[in-house]
Amino acid sequence: MPFEIQTEADLAGVEAKARSIQSSKRPAVLSVAELMALEVAPPSMLIEGVLPASGASLMFGAPKSNTTLFAVQTAIAVASGHALLDYDRVIKPGPALIVEQDDPAGAASLSDILRRSPVPVEGIPFYLAPRVPFTFGLELLEWLEAEIVQKALRLIVLDSYTALRGPRTAGVDIVKAEQNDLTMLDELAKRTGCAMEIVHHDSKGSAGLEWSSKAAGTFAMSAATGAQIHISRFPELDSNASERLVRIRGRHLEGTEMVLRFRKDTLDHEHVLEGGVAPFYPILLQLQTAFGGDHHRQRALLPRTGYVALAGSTMVGYIAGHLTTRHDCAGEVLVAPEFRRRGIASTLLRCLADWFLEKGASRVCVCVDANSPAAQPFYQNLGASPLSFQEVLVHLAKHHGLTQSRSILARSDSSRINARLVGIATQSAGWMIGCLERVADGNVGYQGPDTR
Repeated sequence: MPFEIQTEADLAGVEAKARSIQSSKRPAVLSVAELMALEVAPPSMLIEGVLPASGASLMFGAPKSNTTLFAVQTAIAVASGHALLDYDRVIKPGPALIVEQDDPAGAASLSDILRRSPVPVEGIPFYLAPRVPFTFGLELLEWLEAEIVQKALRLIVLDSYTALRGPRTAGVDIVKAEQNDLTMLDELAKRTGCAMEIVHHDSKGSAGLEWSSKAAGTFAMSAATGAQIHISRFPELDSNASERLVRIRGRHLEGTEMVLRFRKDTLDHEHVLEGGVAPFYPILLQLQTAFGGDHHRQRALLPRTGYVALAGSTMVGYIAGHLTTRHDCAGEVLVAPEFRRRGIASTLLRCLADWFLEKGASRVCVCVDANSPAAQPFYQNLGASPLSFQEVLVHLAKHHGLTQSRSILARSDSSRINARLVGIATQSAGWMIGCLERVADGNVGYQGPDTR
């Protein structure tokens, strides 16, 4: 309907209204002083190093990777206040709600998990909402907000995004639709001070992608959430292996990688190890086999220490050693044939020698195969001198490069090989290296596992 302007006052009113509308559409521009004056609450954690105290987080993985089970274990930890995995501290314990839309038998499954849980669950504020009659939209948001307020919820697990997502109409912008879904949840969670874990799955075509890009859907899935938690199996291990690799990344989180082990009896996971070595857990198992065996308990102490050379995720060489009073230790450094003569073996030895020096060793003894045409020249080129027919002595402090950084394995760009410290296992693990013992003539470091 057209406006009818009869007087000059009418015209002025229309112009004022137009200016008001135009002004309301202008974006706010803040100065430095205004930015500095903002009161910004510092980020806080619900579970230390794992989950922010508010906002939406995306937890995703391939089918049968135990994504839902780990989400439930997280909720039990929050509701009980018990450290997640007996390892990660729950900073703000409180009520937790599971919205189970994916599993038609969700109530029975949760009942079994709770009954087997090693964490005492009797009387904890843990709730389940099976098969809610909502999809993403205002009804779901209003119901979630009412539950948060009524139950003072600290954590909500939505299982899963796909099951709660409504049908997409033809021509809809998928990126904007997914961003809108997750942004609304994130804003609700932040406004109410509640954490939300949204369970999702990997894309079928994500095999070659970096882990944080594997979630099914568009890039909005991770862009609209404050943290991402990815759970996967190790393709190098047997399909029935119980270990899982968990990777965590967030806006206010230090990146975390850890290995968990599924426990069938208690339907939960235990913590195995954490840190940059976690993605290389299958290599650790190979090293356990390679470096296993008796350890001459009267002459050497645990733990041991070891280094591996990696080409991508493939182990192409390794070395191991320990400190001992023994003078005839058996040991070896191994490099795959196709990667030899690239400086890998010598740099592995330097890495191990650096470790020996830190422990106060004055010399290194190694056993050398007298029938190997390459073994003795290799050690002699590094300054070794024969002790006997099958042994050589490497004087650590006198020879070039033995204290160089561990971070570089080969300087050749074409090899693309990096040295990584595999880690020093605890004594209970019993297979890594590095024992220290004082003797009259100084510490002696031995290269290689002693398994005889």
